[in-house]
Amino acid sequence: MVSKIKQIRDIILDNSQKNVSPATSPDPNKEAIDLADSHPYQVAKTIKNCRYVYNNESIVSALILNNALTANNRFVITTDNKNIPNIDKAIKHIESKIKEWKLDSVMNQALIKGQRDGKCFIQKAVIDGTIKINFLAYDGEDYDMRIITDPKSGEIIGFKQKYPKQENIDNWMNVKFDELIKDTGETDEANFLPKDMIYFTIVEEDNEGESFVMSLLDEIYDLWTYKGFKVSVSHKTGALTLITVGNEDVSTDKVPNSFIDSLMNVFKNPVKKQVGAVPYGADVKTVGTTNLPDLPGYMKDIIDVIFIKLQTPRSVFIGESSNRAVAEVQTNDDTGYKVFINLLRDTLRTHFEGELIDYELELAGFSEAVGHVIINFDKSKDDELEPLKPKDLNAETILISNSGDDGELDEEGIIDEA
Repeated sequence: MVSKIKQIRDIILDNSQKNVSPATSPDPNKEAIDLADSHPYQVAKTIKNCRYVYNNESIVSALILNNALTANNRFVITTDNKNIPNIDKAIKHIESKIKEWKLDSVMNQALIKGQRDGKCFIQKAVIDGTIKINFLAYDGEDYDMRIITDPKSGEIIGFKQKYPKQENIDNWMNVKFDELIKDTGETDEANFLPKDMIYFTIVEEDNEGESFVMSLLDEIYDLWTYKGFKVSVSHKTGALTLITVGNEDVSTDKVPNSFIDSLMNVFKNPVKKQVGAVPYGADVKTVGTTNLPDLPGYMKDIIDVIFIKLQTPRSVFIGESSNRAVAEVQTNDDTGYKVFINLLRDTLRTHFEGELIDYELELAGFSEAVGHVIINFDKSKDDELEPLKPKDLNAETILISNSGDDGELDEEGIIDEA
């Protein structure tokens, strides 16, 4: 019996799956519809539109910025093996290079671009025996990048960039401001090997980075539409004033046109509407209803989707009650926001430890330290992950301000402006 079991372990059974998978064929239901035909997307899925949303929708920009700053709000350079020769010198060398690279700012930019655009490209140039880094322009249109992969292994073997060709201006001090940039109308190309590039992505499929914003473009379009409706409906509902001039006793000819114009100006602006006195023969009344559609409810549904897509618990910014326990659980739970923040930190370590720090250590002669000089985002084991409060962000990124008079959390909002 034992010998038979051993024999089965050394072979692959042919009864575990079909030898040939079924052919892929159209759905036999001829009346079935394709979603792309019945619900085509409205907004073009381009990096240009993703950046426009980031620059013009405060909820999106604040959540992306908060994710980046929460993940990269503190780090130190340390080692996982203090017994390596010259490890202290290697750490000091990297610490000095981090200041030169402005790595904290670079990592923030990479996290923002990774969430917004799906990817970014950081050039590594070896100059005088040390690495210099620089973000390459990329917008998927004028500045485009092709990723070259090995068809057999799927590994990236190079990058080819296309960009607008511009004239070099050597004597720039004597050139007028408006003449500094001269677009020739031509394009140029550049090639990069994998060792010359940090191809930064957070989530990718088939070597292509996935933008968190791109799938939200239609939702943002609807949100902005509702915002416009909100202003328009508030203006029109109950604000249309009807002025009737003349009645059975008073002829319209007896009411001067100048008075009618003056009366119309009084009620023209619904925000600054005043009390007006009208003579006998003129009648003023409002037309319409004061019932408003539930546009705030529609907008809240879309905002909820934005929070979900950008991996942020809504309670981090917007509290439905004064109890912060829910927000703390969602932030620190191993199945919640902390998992996403740790993913961002692991992504930073993968790219900047393996592709930048290790490369610099080799160039500087610290080959034994390669793989052992690490970025540590936790200064101590007792540190808890704390999301940034809105007051830690720029004033322009504050989402919703429903705070009480004392600046503390009230029943409607969590903005703390104290």
